Amino acid sequence: MASDAPAWLENDQAPPATATTSMPSTMEIAAADNGGNNGSNNNNSARAATTSTMDEQNLPQVILMMRLANMGLAASIMTISVRSSFSALHSIACSGVCGRDG
Repeated sequence: MASDAPAWLENDQAPPATATTSMPSTMEIAAADNGGNNGSNNNNSARAATTSTMDEQNLPQVILMMRLANMGLAASIMTISVRSSFSALHSIACSGVCGRDG
């Protein structure tokens, strides 16, 4: 039964340690976008860092608005679906009882 197991299960060696890497900072990303030229484009990297910070501050508001819009759209779709189902059931139920069609 042990011979049916894949080779990586039968290997007694410990897996290699993974190297931990840190996320690059906004300034490093901006410097990489500028081709690494920090001398003459220092103003652009500061502007990019400011824009990134503003985007990060606005992110919770954007997520909240998207969730509210999604919930509103879902509620309207369900309301339309339920109303059309009830009107169809009502027309079927009343066709014989009410003496009218629809």
